[in-house]
Amino acid sequence: MIGHHAVSVIADAYMKGLRNFDVDKTYTASRKSADTSLFGLPFFIEKGYIPLIEESESVSKTLEYAYNAWCIAQMAQAMGKETDYVKYIQRAQWRLLIKCMASASLAHEPGRVFMELM
Repeated sequence: MIGHHAVSVIADAYMKGLRNFDVDKTYTASRKSADTSLFGLPFFIEKGYIPLIEESESVSKTLEYAYNAWCIAQMAQAMGKETDYVKYIQRAQWRLLIKCMASASLAHEPGRVFMELM
């Protein structure tokens, strides 16, 4: 794993009712890690994925950043932080990633449908 592993652990603990830690501080740290300009995150934030030509491990990073964004969104919603919820749930949209993967696959095998989106 190459994403921000603590984000999902923090969100999981919070959602399970474990609150014997500084919730605001860890929530802020989670958001900060998701908004940094390192490791391909600017591409992910701008495009919704990380292009292979721009960053190594692009697919793995894209999946993990999307999952981290989803975790932050769930915690934000539970904490009543609607603005943050909207920001991170939009960033976590996995359908764009699947569409990009399908396009890349079709580029290699014309006429073959990789995946249909609803």
